[in-house]
Amino acid sequence: MPSTKRLLNQALMLSDSGKKADARKLLLTVLNNDPHNGKALLLYLDTFETRAERARGLELLFKRQNPLSGSSN
Repeated sequence: MPSTKRLLNQALMLSDSGKKADARKLLLTVLNNDPHNGKALLLYLDTFETRAERARGLELLFKRQNPLSGSSN
């Protein structure tokens, strides 16, 4: 598996070239392995176009990392 740094660089290049969904997939790989990686989180949020999409992406990411967080909803 590529290193975290390499995955972040690839994701940044994909995002910059408009391939936001592809970048998001790589960033989720990084975040699944290191949920506290701030750089990956910021890049992940940047792959969404609107504030509402970013909020939803952050919510989904939080629920993936903490499955009990949404159990009452």
